[in-house]
Amino acid sequence: MTGLELIAAERRRQIEQEGWTAEHDEQHEVDHLAAAAAAYVLAQRPGTEMPKGWPWGREWWKPKDRLRNLVRAGALYLAASDLADRRGMPDRSASLCELADQCAAKIDELLLVGKLAPCPNCGGGLRLEWRLVDTGPAIVAGVMEKIGAEDVPHLLCDECGFIERGKRLNRGGDSVEL
Repeated sequence: MTGLELIAAERRRQIEQEGWTAEHDEQHEVDHLAAAAAAYVLAQRPGTEMPKGWPWGREWWKPKDRLRNLVRAGALYLAASDLADRRGMPDRSASLCELADQCAAKIDELLLVGKLAPCPNCGGGLRLEWRLVDTGPAIVAGVMEKIGAEDVPHLLCDECGFIERGKRLNRGGDSVEL
């Protein structure tokens, strides 16, 4: 699936399974939905601290992996865009749609959508996905700095769940060494 497809599927899930319909969204401000989306754009991994601009209670802050956070952000931007449109704010609606599109583009970049090779377990197609991985604390001039992270390639099979983490990466051009 592409980034746009993942975002659209998440928005459908929010409506159908969570009950976050247009009527529900009317209880919120456009800026609250947009702030929640922006918070998920910035969330890198599970356990990311709740940002000060988070519009709702702590129990609603549930960051996941980078990809999932971007999908949620895109869906929230779409919900905010729809709400802005219903409230007669076409320019705001368009800018929120553009932010959802930016999330989709980042998702596509992380996924590098495409099948690479047959899965060694089931024979299904593998795909390449970039995942943000902690690199651990960095020691700079004898002082421990904050924990770093880098995008690392993984081969994944959507059919059986096989995952193989990349050994090395080279994002210069299109080359990736696994």
